Amino acid sequence: MNKSLTKSIAMIVLAIFTVSALATLSLGHAYTYTPVTGLVAQNTLTIAGSSTVYPVAVEAATTFASYWNALVTANPSWDATSLTAATPIAITGAGSGTAIPALIAGTADIGEMSRPPKSGSSEWGATGMQDLQIWAVGIDSVGICIPTIMATWFPTTLTTQQVAELFMTLPPTTAAPAASPGTNTGLKDTAPYCDFTNATSYYEWAPNTPYFTTWESFLNYYYNNNIPSWVTGNATAAGVNLNSNINRAVRDPTSGTFDCFDNYFIIPNGFEAEYKTGSPAVQTTDPISGLTSQDMATYSFCETNQIVQSTMENGQLWIGFISAGILAGDPKLTAIDIQFNTSGTANTYNPPQTWGSAVAPTVPNIKYAVSNIKGTGATGQYQAWRWLWEVTPGQIPDSGALLVTGVWIAYMRASNPMTLPSGGTNATNTGSFLSDNQYIPLDPDDMSGGQVINSNLAAYTPLPGQTLSIPAGKVNFNDITYFVGAYINYHVNGIYNPYCDFKAVGTINFNDITIFVGDYIAYFTGYNPY
Repeated sequence: MNKSLTKSIAMIVLAIFTVSALATLSLGHAYTYTPVTGLVAQNTLTIAGSSTVYPVAVEAATTFASYWNALVTANPSWDATSLTAATPIAITGAGSGTAIPALIAGTADIGEMSRPPKSGSSEWGATGMQDLQIWAVGIDSVGICIPTIMATWFPTTLTTQQVAELFMTLPPTTAAPAASPGTNTGLKDTAPYCDFTNATSYYEWAPNTPYFTTWESFLNYYYNNNIPSWVTGNATAAGVNLNSNINRAVRDPTSGTFDCFDNYFIIPNGFEAEYKTGSPAVQTTDPISGLTSQDMATYSFCETNQIVQSTMENGQLWIGFISAGILAGDPKLTAIDIQFNTSGTANTYNPPQTWGSAVAPTVPNIKYAVSNIKGTGATGQYQAWRWLWEVTPGQIPDSGALLVTGVWIAYMRASNPMTLPSGGTNATNTGSFLSDNQYIPLDPDDMSGGQVINSNLAAYTPLPGQTLSIPAGKVNFNDITYFVGAYINYHVNGIYNPYCDFKAVGTINFNDITIFVGDYIAYFTGYNPY
């Protein structure tokens, strides 16, 4: 489609849908912005949060400061400041649970999260977060993995129930049998194993006893007490003692990676991992799932995905969970293909379990789960996916010091090459930060229409000033009305929306209309969910 025709269509679409948007525009779109005083550190953009998003932010930071500074030079009317400190962009990636506390404490300008905020007073409803905005910039998943050196003898296909049992303690749906004399050696070595309906399948149950203590105990269960000779032969050839203890690499429970693991592997199988409060910690009941908290089996705590990665690479016998983006690029770790439960919803325990085909945590399979459209290379829907978020404490002004936070989000999100306008330096960006790190960029037009949820995947009703920008995994009329409303809000109220600045140049203008319309048409003329 030529440029002239695209512009003509753009003008018609804008004229038609401006009327529609104005007719339906709620007061929620007429944002009330309470300015923050400025950046927390002069001439520095400070970012805190997710270790999953961290490598994307680090890559973007290598070019963003010079890119932003050239924009400031070319646009003196912005009254914005350059990033000229010794550290123009300061990034920490200690986990999603650190993002909103840093915003509340005034120690970060932007938070990064790989899970939605929690309900209650700690995150969504925290003091000072009444105008909290979350902006999805990409998609990731969580993969279950082992060191590649284990792949010759350990199963590379598991059900979510088997994953849950590998990481958890305590039977979830039955009372434990009374203790009997003798030494606790773990599960019985005869069938049945870990039968939810048969309490006698647990051997000398006691609190905090794992389902499986050794690799052999799990293999007996997996192979119905008939471990193939090739398994034991390969383990012996690798110098592996199958009676050695299982080592588990586990993320911080406040992290987005842990949250995704809990929501898609643990809760659907009748468990609730590490949901505890109080000091000393006590078992509590999750108000969303109705499940009582349980202990995980003995594990090694890993604060970040990068620590999971280094821990498992440097050891021999491990199982862990990690961001699928980080896992995809690591030849020393092997992803486990997962059979998801087809008998219930993603976060509801619904026995009896039935299992779909094994699915690998690949980009095409994750895209298929998000969009429900099977694209090239997809073999099934890898259901354990999550948005990657940038978080700001309020809406973003179209000028002044805080405009840099919005352009950063647009810069992270962009999927097309970006060149500065005339008057600036010739700085360009391929827009490949997400794909460079094995994550999934969003379709540029996917802005709105999705359900606002909390970290338990439960529906959440935002406060009047909180975010309205939740992607839906598809492009449709919701995105048209959202774009028009944001376009008007920029030109009438001076509120910058990074979703609508497709070239990340700090302004929203007619060029963005033509890009939006062109992408909207492209979406419906070919497979392009993402």
